[in-house]
Amino acid sequence: MARVAFIGVGRMAQGLIESFKRKGGIEDCEIVGTHYDPTRCDTLHRVLQIPMLSSNRDAVRDARYVILCVRPLQLLSVAEEIGDLIGPDQTVISIAVGVPVGKIRQRCPESGPIFHVHPPSLCMAQTPGMSFVANEPTATEDDIRRVEEIFRKLGFVMLVHEEDIDRFAVFAGASPAFICQILHEWRGLAREAGIEKGITDEIVHYMVRGIHIAFDGDDDIKERQHFSLEEIIDRIATPNGVTRVGLGVMKKRNIHNFRGALKGVAEQCLQKIGKIRQAVSRQ
Repeated sequence: MARVAFIGVGRMAQGLIESFKRKGGIEDCEIVGTHYDPTRCDTLHRVLQIPMLSSNRDAVRDARYVILCVRPLQLLSVAEEIGDLIGPDQTVISIAVGVPVGKIRQRCPESGPIFHVHPPSLCMAQTPGMSFVANEPTATEDDIRRVEEIFRKLGFVMLVHEEDIDRFAVFAGASPAFICQILHEWRGLAREAGIEKGITDEIVHYMVRGIHIAFDGDDDIKERQHFSLEEIIDRIATPNGVTRVGLGVMKKRNIHNFRGALKGVAEQCLQKIGKIRQAVSRQ
């Protein structure tokens, strides 16, 4: 059986694997993952019920899809490590912000098509979302269709130009954490006003549900794990990530200047990605 290799199983990769498994996997492929820490491999093996390897090179052998999930500043060194093993029948998918596909191609010269995908951050809260897919110019329609089919299991898929994907990462990918932070603060204000915690929770619940029904109709997914606002924020806002920078700005800016505060959030997130791109360009 062919395999899908998730290289660097952190929080985002774990959310993706959990979501794909609930949806029936990826084209009948075996899902395997890697982590540099053997102890963490053992833990993820128990949690995810998939083979976990400490060797990236062992994982990519015979993999139909190689999904690079390591941190942006580590990605090119990992691509260098495995690049000589990846051939034309293997598709490489990077989910790292700020790392151009062309840089990965330099490290994986013989690989099949290379894609940059920003998957739905809400997969870390086990709900559907939007994925944005950018491809190399040499990718065929069949190549693009296959990658679309993979991520369509996680919600809506939009094809974008690679130069635009950073903006989508901020305004679509990171934004659920920002919205939940606003709702969390609003709930706190309600409690300060003397409303009991149980009631404020109901206020938030029906506010969110009412907006959802009004905007998108009733939800036909009956069985889904529930997460608090804090859990959704924590799952999306990975340590040292773009979303975490935006949340820091929200805490610093005066909330009455609401549009200005949100603009500052977006600007700081985009600047964070810009710094990543500058660092990657020097590698």
